[in-house]
Amino acid sequence: MQAQIREMAPTLGGISGSTSTILTGEGIGDREIMTALYHKRGPVLRCTCFEVAIHFFDEAVSMMAKADSLIDQVVGGRFRVQSLLGEGGMGEVYLGRHEPLGDMVAIKVLKKEHAKDERMVARFRREARSTSRVQHRNVVGIFDMGQLDDGRLYLVMEYIKGRSLVEILDEEGALPVERAVRLSVQIADAMAAAHSMGIMHRDLKPENIVVILTPEGEHVKVLDFGLARMVENNAPEDKITMSGEVFGTPVYMSPEQCFGETLSFPTDVYSFGACFFELLTGEPPFEGNNIVSIMLAHKNQTPRVPSEVYPDNKIPPELDAFVLRCLAKNQADRFPTGLELARELRHVQDLITKRRLGAPADIQAQRRVNTTELSSVGAGQSLTPEAVQSMIRDRLRSQLRTVLDGLRRVQKVSPGISLNMAQVSTMEDEITRMAQAEGAFVNQIIELENHTRQRAGQLRLAVQDLSYDRELLSRQLALDPHLRCADLTQIFPYLDPSSAPESGHELMEDITFQIMELEKRVSEILGQLDASRNQMRAQLEQMRADRARLESDTESMVEAIIWEMINPVAMSRYQVDSQLMVELQTLDNYYKDMYHSPVPR
Repeated sequence: MQAQIREMAPTLGGISGSTSTILTGEGIGDREIMTALYHKRGPVLRCTCFEVAIHFFDEAVSMMAKADSLIDQVVGGRFRVQSLLGEGGMGEVYLGRHEPLGDMVAIKVLKKEHAKDERMVARFRREARSTSRVQHRNVVGIFDMGQLDDGRLYLVMEYIKGRSLVEILDEEGALPVERAVRLSVQIADAMAAAHSMGIMHRDLKPENIVVILTPEGEHVKVLDFGLARMVENNAPEDKITMSGEVFGTPVYMSPEQCFGETLSFPTDVYSFGACFFELLTGEPPFEGNNIVSIMLAHKNQTPRVPSEVYPDNKIPPELDAFVLRCLAKNQADRFPTGLELARELRHVQDLITKRRLGAPADIQAQRRVNTTELSSVGAGQSLTPEAVQSMIRDRLRSQLRTVLDGLRRVQKVSPGISLNMAQVSTMEDEITRMAQAEGAFVNQIIELENHTRQRAGQLRLAVQDLSYDRELLSRQLALDPHLRCADLTQIFPYLDPSSAPESGHELMEDITFQIMELEKRVSEILGQLDASRNQMRAQLEQMRADRARLESDTESMVEAIIWEMINPVAMSRYQVDSQLMVELQTLDNYYKDMYHSPVPR
């Protein structure tokens, strides 16, 4: 049996090294089994290595058999299935290709054993409808839905190439504070967009969050709204999860979710908090030897303080408070929706940025913080070399103004220094204006993308409706190839009898044509977005280059002004004022740090 498992292990895509070791059954202790299963975020169970190996072996065989059944088939008349990407509780996910347009897509197909389960089918259809309503740059887009010949429903989604947060956590452990916050702000934005549409996620976890690299940096995509619930829609179809049914992943489930209680938007906030906790500390908020112990911990145990779990990450108190509010036991004590969550997290992000880049401490009390000290602060708090340089620059400018005040006090300011300082102030004002213009331009880019995505989303919804009609018509034609106008108006009540097609085949051609035209239009809109975005990015880079040149000119002028104050000849003139000499010496120290001591990289 182990030989078979060893042969299978290299072919099991997406299985981590620790799980691969379990498959081969070599040297695994009970704790290692628990850890490996935990990293897979699956059920945390006490079981022998052999049982685990059997489970994964059977799962692998099952996945390959299912893959063979759809590979190279055309779904929805235009999506050719290429390979199996993986499977979850509801179904399998395949890589596909839109044959007319050439775009790569992900195709999610409801499991065959659930094809006749009306509740599962309704839940799957709800996923398509719910997710299609959320058009946001941080949410995976839905392109189409329909039904296969064997009755299974499928969903065609945006294909994302990136790393899931679970992969990032497994490979890197806890993330630096600023990076964790940057990613989490985007997750919060996705939640805010969904909640504004009355939609919950209900299964937010690291596997459902993918990070892709873009020219602007790391970009988050939240996927799998398969458990989404239309909170404000009371239609019977939207009340599928009965009282007492537990839905979600235990490690990230809220207390109310663990025990089948009423869910609301703060339920997603709790799961977000559990994910954020793990990004900051490398550990989930609660651990246990089995599912029950973890669920009880969510209900009864007080979560640990993130900064105490991982002191080396220098997690600030504002983030501790933020995370703990997300993990409050009572829903009323959490952020009410993703909108408030995102707003507060941005506020905390601003506080962290200002503290780490910002105003110097009282220089009169703390005469000099040298480059080495600043660099050590940067290492401990994940500051970049540029951030350290910015801190030195801020302290230098502050000390320069202190020295100027001292020179005015003893009436030693030369006309040239006064004139140059006035010019520096004008240049700094212009730099501020340029930075504000860049920010406004970035907002224009985001607004353009959001508007375009909304338009494309509306067209895709129309495509979904037409695709479903085509699937229904296809099944009806299989039963009766000679459908006439009167038959069609009964099947599709929205058809006008006076203008309806004469035959079912004619209607099929008409629907197919409309789908193709709408998809071409979507492709054109997104192509125009890419072109506009690239053009605006080029403009933004030019704006940044112009500002950088002005900053360089300003820096050169400041350096010249300082040298005029601290050169040996000038210093000899100020010997009569001891207080001024102390200020000049402090300025000299900052000057050396800024212009003559390289910042460690």
